[in-house]
Amino acid sequence: MKKIIVLIGSLVMTSLPAMANEEAVRACHTGGPGERLEACTDIINNRDSFNNDQVQAAFAERGVVNCQTGKQDTAFDDFKRSANAMQHTMKLGYLSNRGLYNGPIDGQLNDEYMNAIDQFIRSGCQ
Repeated sequence: MKKIIVLIGSLVMTSLPAMANEEAVRACHTGGPGERLEACTDIINNRDSFNNDQVQAAFAERGVVNCQTGKQDTAFDDFKRSANAMQHTMKLGYLSNRGLYNGPIDGQLNDEYMNAIDQFIRSGCQ
């Protein structure tokens, strides 16, 4: 009688880190000054956030700080960098459920996001 040995390999599941909370992303990019700073910092410090979420949040956080210290031009550049990071994320399809862009995966950020940046800087970061 022949013995058949079947080896069953263990399947190791590795999960991707969770995307940052939708409310935190929205607050980081479109909230008031205190709300923006807190939400951006939370995303940066969340070890489970995707790296690109952290990049977006870092630029947005720096934009808030620069805006509050009177460096509006630098702040606008920081927010643009944050928007570019977000557009890269869109191309990867990660923001499809967040309502932060229009159209196809390679679409542009929606007016709410861009207007929020503009109003925030024009108001002196208030």
